[in-house]
Amino acid sequence: MTARGAGARVLALMLVITTGCATARPVARCSPPTHVSDGGKIELVATTAQLVQIIPYNPKHDLVTSERRARHRTTDRRPTFECACVAADVLLFRLRPGKELNDRNFAVRVKADVTGTTLLPLDATVELAIEEGAGDVLRITPRQPLEPGEYAFVSQSQMNSSVLKVRMFDFGVD
Repeated sequence: MTARGAGARVLALMLVITTGCATARPVARCSPPTHVSDGGKIELVATTAQLVQIIPYNPKHDLVTSERRARHRTTDRRPTFECACVAADVLLFRLRPGKELNDRNFAVRVKADVTGTTLLPLDATVELAIEEGAGDVLRITPRQPLEPGEYAFVSQSQMNSSVLKVRMFDFGVD
């Protein structure tokens, strides 16, 4: 094996570790999810969740939003969304009410090592049915009907970054 071949393998391994993807193409940022309903398409608005440590020196943290309710509401228990991104990058969380009920959050464990900081979800993610559509667009639907509450899409690549804020796209089911 040549030194050049070894370098290419190391680079490929680094891509797998940092992106979770064995392809050498860059992972594009997800477009905002769009709720597809009988009334048309509505793009979800981004909100930011701040990383908050619950107990000092404990790896458990909450990602906390500053808003009590999502702006976009639906009565559809199995809403369909469209998004241009990589299927493995899409996560949907059910958000919990905050302690003072003026925010919403979900629990994560912070793991820091030489490859960077990773936020590992502690709250269960919602299982999704993802179909590939035309171009890079994915059709995303929860496998089971959603209970009334607050939900948010979060990009897996954002969970694998060193930032203390995470951009998410939230909606509520009434």
